[in-house]
Amino acid sequence: MSLTHLPASASIEEASACLAEHGHVIIDSLASIEDLDHIDAELEPWYDAAKFGDSEHAGLQTKRTGALIARSPTARKLIMNPLVLGVVTKALPYMFQLGLTEMVSVWPDSQPQFLHQDQSVLGPYPFEPDYELMITTIWAISEFTEETGATRVVPESHRLGSMLPFSDADAVSAEMPRGSVLILSGRLYHGSGANRSKQVRRGMTIDFIAAWLRQMENQFLSCLPEITRTLPEDLLRLMGYQVTPHSVGRVGDWLDPLSVALGGEDRLNEALLGT
Repeated sequence: MSLTHLPASASIEEASACLAEHGHVIIDSLASIEDLDHIDAELEPWYDAAKFGDSEHAGLQTKRTGALIARSPTARKLIMNPLVLGVVTKALPYMFQLGLTEMVSVWPDSQPQFLHQDQSVLGPYPFEPDYELMITTIWAISEFTEETGATRVVPESHRLGSMLPFSDADAVSAEMPRGSVLILSGRLYHGSGANRSKQVRRGMTIDFIAAWLRQMENQFLSCLPEITRTLPEDLLRLMGYQVTPHSVGRVGDWLDPLSVALGGEDRLNEALLGT
């Protein structure tokens, strides 16, 4: 079975329909090569500092670099891509936030990652089979091919339940050119492939989760206040500086966290200490 590709000109409705039906959709060449090169340059010091995983689960030949909002201004453009956010809005219509920002660098000689559901990190709760909690996006910062370890996907597995023992024969490599993005349901089984090439395969993972869930990457600590106060309000809300319609996420005496965050330390002291 082949995977579903759409052009960068695709509508939110077209991409959302593919995601709902197949559990995934690939939007080809959505980001510019110039932006990808800038992201690589901005993260170069952090690539060098990152350590390889300490288990097969994390990847013994895989490095993970987080805190992308703080470390890469250009990565923020991809995080806020209108087509991607439109698809996420349809999949998580109540309200959502960032769950994770991470560059995954799969080095040569890496072994294939086990096939898993990203939603499993949220715990073994008995949610309805069709209930979406998470949407994962994987941007091809370098070219994704079977040889370089492109993410492997089990098509339409998002409706089949949790903890299922899929084999490599069930998966299809999500090959895509640089700048493309794989959007997949948190219930879809997938995993990195084996990198049999001589180059590092880099994919930027941006997870979106329902606003009432705890984030995998704590955005309040991953981005220092001096950076936070320079960011646009729509990105700050996506990071978690927002209140749901039922008042989840408020500060102190029913205050909006966005106004507190933008107000700086004086505003925080006023809100919490009355000083």
